[in-house]
Parts: sequence; C-alpha cells; structure tokens
Amino acid sequence: MNDPRLARLRRLAPYRRRRDRDCTISDLVDSTRKTARKTQTRTGAFTEAWERLVPEELSMACRLGELRGGVITILVESSSAKYQLDNLLRSGLEVELRRDYPGPLTRVKTRLAPSPPPKGSARIDG
Repeated sequence: MNDPRLARLRRLAPYRRRRDRDCTISDLVDSTRKTARKTQTRTGAFTEAWERLVPEELSMACRLGELRGGVITILVESSSAKYQLDNLLRSGLEVELRRDYPGPLTRVKTRLAPSPPPKGSARIDG
C-alpha cells in the first residue's frame, strides 16, 4: 500500500511548512546599542571640542541639538547669545570645530530655542 502520491506529499511537507518566526528582540536591541554607541562617540567628541573652544558663559546658554548628515544644530536660549555665537562661528570657530571634530562636519547651524521651565514651577497665564 505504498501510494506514490502520499510518498511525494511526505517529501514535500518540510518545504511547505511555515517557518517559525523569530519573535526575539535581540536583533533590535543589538542595532539600537550599536546606534547609541556610535551617537555617543560622535557627540562626545563634538562636546569636547565645543567645551575647549567656546567661552563658558556662551556655552552655558547653548545645548546640543541634532547631529545629522554632517550638520549640527546648536539650540541657543536667547537671541543675544545666538548673535554672539553666530559671530564667533563666522570669525573662525566653525573652522576650528571642523578641524577638532573627527567626524564629518559640514555646517554648524544655530536655532533659537529657549529652555523649558523647570518641572514643578508654577506657570502664570495672564
């Protein structure tokens, strides 16, 4: 009672079966870790160069924004600090940052972005 059609179906069964899905998140965790390490290395190197080259009182009014495609955005708390930073960048600071930063840096942008109020502070709308 060896039916050749049944034997053929048994041979094909492993190929027709659905494969078990990989439901683990290990690949996602590994890629996230790799991206975070790369970002930390890049921003750390930029921060070191920034702290060395920018005056402390001006640096205190700035925070690092986005670093993407060789363009870094610096968020500045006040328009006067933004004006001072723009002048410094045009007078050679951008060239020095480019020289000291090991990653690709094509442009330094500044954007006015006041710091948010501290948590728990009262806000008065009048």
